[in-house]
Amino acid sequence: MTPQPQPGTPRPSHPRHGSATPAPPHPGPHSPAQAGHCRGGGTADPVCALDLDLPGLALVGSLRAWVAPLLRPGERHPDWRGPLLALRAPAAVVFAWHRLLSAVSVGAARPVEVRCPRCLGLSPDEARLLRVVAALATLPVAAPPLAPGRATPVEGVAAARGRALAEAELAALLRPEARAGAVTAAAELAAALAAAGLSPEAPPAGFA
Repeated sequence: MTPQPQPGTPRPSHPRHGSATPAPPHPGPHSPAQAGHCRGGGTADPVCALDLDLPGLALVGSLRAWVAPLLRPGERHPDWRGPLLALRAPAAVVFAWHRLLSAVSVGAARPVEVRCPRCLGLSPDEARLLRVVAALATLPVAAPPLAPGRATPVEGVAAARGRALAEAELAALLRPEARAGAVTAAAELAAALAAAGLSPEAPPAGFA
């Protein structure tokens, strides 16, 4: 497997060529039986990518394509925007997703596990990013960052709870100084998805 790059490695800035700080893809060949390991077996993943709704599946597919050039440099890779464009996602969604992934890449406190495009099993970190976006679906983009558990009349209880959930998920991925910017980027993405009618559902429970 390709050696794991360290956080802080320079990353392309253009949204067509972004990359993250992923762990190597889920190991092993990808025969139909093995690619479907999330459906059963002692090492089954709690969540399968095929259990996601279409917006969630598109986000995961574009995430995996976003990191593929970093994991397999020198190979040809499809445009990472493809799954989003297939849903007619507007440019605001594409740029906001790129901004969030860039924030995670630069601010990662540890390697982020991103599976290869053919793996049906959803990694805990992939599910975590989807939960961040789903949690922020009702959060106004202009709202200032809040500490977990604090609510304001502007945001309301539900939005404050969503921000607290998102911050808790990102705390498992990012260094403290990187979390506020990532929450802002995720809120912008959630708003852009909602405006396009593409808000993803949170993945089913199953990850710690």
